[in-house]
Amino acid sequence: MILRRWLVRLLGGLAGAVLLYWAVASVGMFIPVNSDVAETPDGIEIFLWSNDVHVDVAVPVVHPVKDWRIEGLVTHPDTAYLAFGWGERDFYLRTPTWADFSLVVGVKSLLWQPALMHVVEWPSRRPNAIRLTVSADQYARLVRGIRSGFAPGPVRILPGKGYGRRDNFYEGAGAYSMFMTCNQWTNRRLADAGIRAVLWSPLPEGVMRAR
Repeated sequence: MILRRWLVRLLGGLAGAVLLYWAVASVGMFIPVNSDVAETPDGIEIFLWSNDVHVDVAVPVVHPVKDWRIEGLVTHPDTAYLAFGWGERDFYLRTPTWADFSLVVGVKSLLWQPALMHVVEWPSRRPNAIRLTVSADQYARLVRGIRSGFAPGPVRILPGKGYGRRDNFYEGAGAYSMFMTCNQWTNRRLADAGIRAVLWSPLPEGVMRAR
Protein backbone atom coordinates (compact mmCIF):
# COMPACT_ATOMS: atom_id res chain seq x y z
CA MET A 1 0.00 0.00 0.00
CA ILE A 2 2.79 2.42 0.91
CA LEU A 3 4.67 1.51 -2.24
CA ARG A 4 1.59 2.06 -4.38
CA ARG A 5 1.00 5.50 -2.85
CA TRP A 6 4.67 6.35 -3.45
CA LEU A 7 4.42 5.27 -7.09
CA VAL A 8 1.23 7.28 -7.59
CA ARG A 9 2.87 10.38 -6.13
CA LEU A 10 5.98 9.85 -8.25
CA LEU A 11 3.99 9.45 -11.45
CA GLY A 12 1.85 12.43 -10.54
CA GLY A 13 4.93 14.53 -9.91
CA LEU A 14 6.47 13.50 -13.23
CA ALA A 15 3.25 14.26 -15.08
CA GLY A 16 3.08 17.66 -13.42
CA ALA A 17 6.69 18.41 -14.33
CA VAL A 18 6.06 17.48 -17.96
CA LEU A 19 2.96 19.66 -18.13
CA LEU A 20 4.83 22.57 -16.56
CA TYR A 21 7.69 22.15 -19.06
CA TRP A 22 5.34 22.22 -22.05
CA ALA A 23 3.43 25.16 -20.60
CA VAL A 24 6.62 27.20 -20.15
CA ALA A 25 7.82 26.17 -23.61
CA SER A 26 4.50 27.22 -25.15
CA VAL A 27 4.82 30.65 -23.58
CA GLY A 28 8.50 31.05 -24.46
CA MET A 29 7.87 30.24 -28.10
CA PHE A 30 5.45 33.17 -28.38
CA ILE A 31 7.61 35.85 -26.74
CA PRO A 32 9.60 37.59 -29.50
CA VAL A 33 13.23 38.65 -29.25
CA ASN A 34 14.69 41.30 -31.59
CA SER A 35 11.20 41.75 -33.03
CA ASP A 36 11.97 45.35 -34.03
CA VAL A 37 14.98 44.33 -36.13
CA ALA A 38 14.26 44.45 -39.85
CA GLU A 39 16.04 42.41 -42.46
CA THR A 40 18.89 44.09 -44.32
CA PRO A 41 18.03 44.85 -47.97
CA ASP A 42 20.61 43.22 -50.23
CA GLY A 43 22.19 41.73 -47.10
CA ILE A 44 23.85 38.37 -46.61
CA GLU A 45 21.55 35.44 -47.32
CA ILE A 46 21.11 32.83 -44.61
CA PHE A 47 18.46 30.12 -44.39
CA LEU A 48 16.52 28.24 -41.74
CA TRP A 49 15.46 24.68 -42.48
CA SER A 50 13.51 22.23 -40.33
CA ASN A 51 12.95 18.49 -40.64
CA ASP A 52 10.32 18.75 -37.86
CA VAL A 53 12.90 17.60 -35.30
CA HIS A 54 15.86 19.95 -35.68
CA VAL A 55 16.17 23.47 -37.10
CA ASP A 56 19.41 24.10 -38.98
CA VAL A 57 20.82 27.48 -39.93
CA ALA A 58 22.50 27.54 -43.34
CA VAL A 59 25.13 30.09 -44.35
CA PRO A 60 27.25 30.69 -47.46
CA VAL A 61 30.46 28.71 -47.70
CA VAL A 62 32.46 31.72 -48.88
CA HIS A 63 31.97 35.33 -47.81
CA PRO A 64 34.37 38.12 -46.82
CA VAL A 65 33.16 37.76 -43.22
CA LYS A 66 33.93 34.03 -43.11
CA ASP A 67 35.40 31.43 -45.45
CA TRP A 68 34.25 28.11 -43.98
CA ARG A 69 36.58 26.14 -46.24
CA ILE A 70 39.48 26.88 -43.89
CA GLU A 71 37.69 24.90 -41.17
CA GLY A 72 37.84 21.72 -43.26
CA LEU A 73 34.05 21.32 -43.37
CA VAL A 74 33.61 21.32 -47.15
CA THR A 75 34.02 17.92 -48.79
CA HIS A 76 32.16 18.53 -52.09
CA PRO A 77 33.35 21.12 -54.63
CA ASP A 78 29.78 22.17 -55.53
CA THR A 79 28.82 23.07 -51.95
CA ALA A 80 27.33 26.58 -51.81
CA TYR A 81 25.93 26.58 -48.26
CA LEU A 82 26.67 24.81 -45.00
CA ALA A 83 23.72 24.01 -42.73
CA PHE A 84 24.64 23.80 -39.05
CA GLY A 85 22.86 22.12 -36.18
CA TRP A 86 23.87 21.30 -32.62
CA GLY A 87 22.41 18.49 -30.55
CA GLU A 88 22.76 15.60 -28.13
CA ARG A 89 25.11 12.88 -29.34
CA ASP A 90 22.90 9.77 -29.13
CA PHE A 91 19.72 11.60 -30.12
CA TYR A 92 21.41 13.06 -33.20
CA LEU A 93 22.98 9.79 -34.27
CA ARG A 94 19.91 7.64 -33.63
CA THR A 95 16.98 9.99 -34.39
CA PRO A 96 17.23 11.55 -37.86
CA THR A 97 13.39 11.75 -37.98
CA TRP A 98 10.55 11.37 -35.45
CA ALA A 99 9.94 7.89 -36.89
CA ASP A 100 13.28 6.86 -35.37
CA PHE A 101 12.46 8.25 -31.92
CA SER A 102 12.73 5.99 -28.88
CA LEU A 103 11.65 6.86 -25.36
CA VAL A 104 14.98 5.73 -23.87
CA VAL A 105 17.02 8.01 -26.12
CA GLY A 106 14.58 10.87 -25.61
CA VAL A 107 14.67 10.69 -21.82
CA LYS A 108 18.44 10.28 -21.72
CA SER A 109 18.92 13.35 -23.91
CA LEU A 110 17.28 15.55 -21.27
CA LEU A 111 19.97 14.86 -18.69
CA TRP A 112 22.96 16.99 -19.69
CA GLN A 113 24.51 14.80 -22.37
CA PRO A 114 27.53 15.55 -24.61
CA ALA A 115 26.83 17.44 -27.82
CA LEU A 116 27.69 17.08 -31.50
CA MET A 117 27.67 19.51 -34.40
CA HIS A 118 25.89 18.37 -37.55
CA VAL A 119 26.96 19.96 -40.84
CA VAL A 120 25.11 19.43 -44.13
CA GLU A 121 26.55 20.58 -47.45
CA TRP A 122 23.96 22.20 -49.73
CA PRO A 123 24.79 22.66 -53.43
CA SER A 124 21.91 25.16 -53.59
CA ARG A 125 19.07 26.52 -51.49
CA ARG A 126 16.56 23.91 -50.36
CA PRO A 127 13.06 24.67 -51.71
CA ASN A 128 11.38 24.70 -48.28
CA ALA A 129 14.08 26.71 -46.50
CA ILE A 130 13.21 30.13 -45.08
CA ARG A 131 15.42 32.90 -46.49
CA LEU A 132 16.67 35.74 -44.31
CA THR A 133 18.96 38.64 -45.17
CA VAL A 134 21.25 39.94 -42.44
CA SER A 135 23.86 42.64 -42.06
CA ALA A 136 27.62 41.99 -41.99
CA ASP A 137 27.65 42.65 -38.24
CA GLN A 138 24.78 40.23 -37.60
CA TYR A 139 26.47 37.63 -39.76
CA ALA A 140 29.81 38.00 -37.97
CA ARG A 141 28.06 37.48 -34.63
CA LEU A 142 26.19 34.48 -36.04
CA VAL A 143 29.45 32.97 -37.32
CA ARG A 144 31.05 33.31 -33.88
CA GLY A 145 28.05 31.65 -32.30
CA ILE A 146 28.07 28.76 -34.75
CA ARG A 147 31.80 28.21 -34.35
CA SER A 148 31.40 28.10 -30.56
CA GLY A 149 29.24 25.00 -30.98
CA PHE A 150 32.28 22.98 -32.05
CA ALA A 151 34.67 21.52 -29.51
CA PRO A 152 37.66 23.84 -28.90
CA GLY A 153 40.53 23.59 -31.35
CA PRO A 154 40.41 22.31 -34.94
CA VAL A 155 37.11 20.67 -35.88
CA ARG A 156 37.11 16.93 -35.26
CA ILE A 157 34.93 14.77 -37.51
CA LEU A 158 33.19 11.55 -36.47
CA PRO A 159 34.13 9.31 -39.43
CA GLY A 160 31.26 7.49 -41.09
CA LYS A 161 28.54 8.96 -38.86
CA GLY A 162 26.54 11.14 -41.24
CA TYR A 163 22.99 10.41 -42.37
CA GLY A 164 23.95 10.49 -46.03
CA ARG A 165 26.56 11.45 -48.59
CA ARG A 166 26.53 15.21 -47.93
CA ASP A 167 26.58 15.52 -44.16
CA ASN A 168 28.94 14.85 -41.27
CA PHE A 169 29.02 15.00 -37.49
CA TYR A 170 31.74 16.79 -35.51
CA GLU A 171 32.65 16.90 -31.84
CA GLY A 172 30.62 19.61 -30.16
CA ALA A 173 30.94 21.92 -27.17
CA GLY A 174 28.57 22.26 -24.25
CA ALA A 175 25.93 19.94 -22.86
CA TYR A 176 22.49 19.17 -24.23
CA SER A 177 19.59 19.25 -21.78
CA MET A 178 15.88 19.90 -21.56
CA PHE A 179 16.74 23.59 -21.21
CA MET A 180 19.31 23.79 -24.02
CA THR A 181 17.91 21.66 -26.83
CA CYS A 182 19.05 21.55 -30.44
CA ASN A 183 16.34 24.03 -31.40
CA GLN A 184 17.03 26.37 -28.51
CA TRP A 185 20.70 26.37 -29.52
CA THR A 186 19.75 27.58 -33.00
CA ASN A 187 17.30 30.05 -31.51
CA ARG A 188 20.01 31.40 -29.19
CA ARG A 189 22.46 31.82 -32.05
CA LEU A 190 19.91 33.94 -33.90
CA ALA A 191 19.01 35.97 -30.83
CA ASP A 192 22.64 36.64 -29.91
CA ALA A 193 23.31 37.77 -33.48
CA GLY A 194 20.54 40.35 -33.31
CA ILE A 195 18.25 38.37 -35.62
CA ARG A 196 14.57 37.82 -34.87
CA ALA A 197 14.05 34.90 -32.49
CA VAL A 198 11.95 33.93 -29.47
CA LEU A 199 12.65 33.83 -25.75
CA TRP A 200 12.89 30.04 -25.51
CA SER A 201 12.14 27.36 -28.07
CA PRO A 202 12.94 23.74 -27.18
CA LEU A 203 10.85 22.74 -30.20
CA PRO A 204 11.33 23.72 -33.87
CA GLU A 205 7.98 25.51 -34.10
CA GLY A 206 9.12 28.52 -32.07
CA VAL A 207 12.23 29.12 -34.16
CA MET A 208 10.32 28.95 -37.42
CA ARG A 209 7.36 30.98 -36.09
CA ALA A 210 9.62 33.97 -35.36
CA ARG A 211 10.05 34.70 -39.06
